[in-house]
Amino acid sequence: MKTILTRFFVIFIYIAVLLYAFHFRITRLWDARGFFLVATGTLLLSSSVWKRRMERRQFLQACSEHSMPAAYLTTFLELFARFSSQPFTPDEVVPIIALCCRPLLYGYLIQLIFEPSAFKAVSGPQTVDAGSVPCSPGPEEQDRGSLTPEQALRRAGLTPRETEITLLVREGLSNKEIAARLFISDTTVKKHISNIFDKLNLTNREQLKHIL
Repeated sequence: MKTILTRFFVIFIYIAVLLYAFHFRITRLWDARGFFLVATGTLLLSSSVWKRRMERRQFLQACSEHSMPAAYLTTFLELFARFSSQPFTPDEVVPIIALCCRPLLYGYLIQLIFEPSAFKAVSGPQTVDAGSVPCSPGPEEQDRGSLTPEQALRRAGLTPRETEITLLVREGLSNKEIAARLFISDTTVKKHISNIFDKLNLTNREQLKHIL
């Protein structure tokens, strides 16, 4: 919770600095209805992967992953409702589009605040040789000669969620099983695995299983 509050404070300060630089009133960015719709959509979409005994960390990660889809849907429907209800003059179009895009900001803020890197990834107590993953360990790790799988994968450039999925693939779990374990969709798992392949220069799951 402390990490979430800190992120919220830092993001708020950064937005205030940007608005001051652009001579823009911060009150124009606030839309209570839009924020409520995005927050509600995020919770509803995240609840689709909720299961009993689900950890709070996992649910917050699900909120991070579903915030932008909720924001996109809210923005699209608001634009559609505005422009299909009555005609507008050309001078009114741009301001209306700008105001209707505010939900995108709310979704992105929710994603930043609950982004998985704010939480500790789950990993086992196994160890791995520091040179078996393409990474650049620091002096301390070179002196020890070994890293945990999580540390090695993180140094290879993977995010906490990608690291978590890599370890589950290594255990032999399918995409569907990983999705059930992490309370996310199959599509999200496929996207993460594709990113993992790109970062580690791999082409198939068998290579990923033996990366450590």
